[in-house]
Amino acid sequence: MADDLQRIDSLTQTLSEVSIIIAAAQKLGTYRHEECQHHKDGLCRFWMWNSQDEIPKGIGEPTYVDDEDPGWYAKPSTLYCAMCAVPVEDRVDDIELDALSTPLWGAGTQIACENCGTKGRIATLVKCTKCGHVTFWGKVPKKE
Repeated sequence: MADDLQRIDSLTQTLSEVSIIIAAAQKLGTYRHEECQHHKDGLCRFWMWNSQDEIPKGIGEPTYVDDEDPGWYAKPSTLYCAMCAVPVEDRVDDIELDALSTPLWGAGTQIACENCGTKGRIATLVKCTKCGHVTFWGKVPKKE
């Protein structure tokens, strides 16, 4: 009987901890649900399925939409929104686009020295487009 009481106490403690996690996830999920650019008319428009059977269980209520992008969507639960990685993926895409648009992106692998042929050892002069000041940018190699 003591073992049973100990198991019940352990389960009660675990249930309490899970309840806290669920409450926090619902709060985060509600925030993401309201702020998400892919949430339209109560549906998550990021994911679309060809049939109701393809929608994983637990995401939310399956709904068929017949508009400019017809297909099966889900009315996501707040817990599903809390676990969604799309906001992170969107931010990574934004950062990647910013990096690709910098003037010297990839220069280290694309530019070779005309004198010795070495790649990856570059430096440049950077000019401020506001004041015209020129600054040296890059690594100065150690003298051997």
